[in-house]
Amino acid sequence: MSQRLASRLLVFIAAFSFVALAHMGLAHAAGSAQQALLDIDAERAAAFQTADVGRIARLLSDDLTYVHTTGIIDGKPSLLGKIKSGDLTYQSVKTQDVVARPYGTAGIVTGTAELHVLSAHQPKVIMLRYTATYVLHDGRWQLVAYQSTPLPG
Repeated sequence: MSQRLASRLLVFIAAFSFVALAHMGLAHAAGSAQQALLDIDAERAAAFQTADVGRIARLLSDDLTYVHTTGIIDGKPSLLGKIKSGDLTYQSVKTQDVVARPYGTAGIVTGTAELHVLSAHQPKVIMLRYTATYVLHDGRWQLVAYQSTPLPG
């Protein structure tokens, strides 16, 4: 094999290895982001259930749009106010079928949930499907949009 051909082959192998390693790194980063989104969504559910307003405030973006199953829309201040005042109490939050899809500095989490809430001091059981949109702000995921739809039954 000529030295020129050997050099080209070596360059090709090095380039291929670099691309393969970069792809593996991106796949690992996507997997890490996916797990981070699943973790932050679980943390959100736990914080709502314990009415930890401080933790909830850190998890929500200042420009949050939160659409309840009733169609009522809250921003961050109004949602936190309802939880703090006890007008909205999440007695239990059980999520399932949760899937996270990262897209760079944004991520979508979908799932279903069974909520036991007190709304205006009236007990309700709500079965819903939700979409939660998170963005990466200063190195941490924050909820910027939430939309829930009641499930039939």
